[in-house]
Amino acid sequence: MATAEQVRAAVDGYAQSFVTADRDRFLSILAPDVVQEEPAGSTPNKGVAALSGFWDTLWSNLESIEFASRELYVAGDEAALVFTIVQHPKAGGRVTIDGVDTFRVDDQGRIAHIRGFGSVREST
Repeated sequence: MATAEQVRAAVDGYAQSFVTADRDRFLSILAPDVVQEEPAGSTPNKGVAALSGFWDTLWSNLESIEFASRELYVAGDEAALVFTIVQHPKAGGRVTIDGVDTFRVDDQGRIAHIRGFGSVREST
């Protein structure tokens, strides 16, 4: 089972990869068989190749992302991250999203499962 330190490091790396637009960092912290439900309940993305496609689609429309981690709760090999992100589309304006992402981290400290819960607070 992942340690609390591994879980925190994986979640922090995930958040920071968006802030720095670092695709390689994002992909390096994912387990090979990672599953992402974004949003929770939707058809999941399965595997690193699918999440690579998620990243590419997201960043094809964005100039930058501000990612404010507000709270992180760790229990065993899982975590819940309360956050606010501000997306800056290439077309201008901004989209503010409040949410909670949950994570499960494997024994190697890589993210094995992600579920996203969020809602748009503001879009200009």
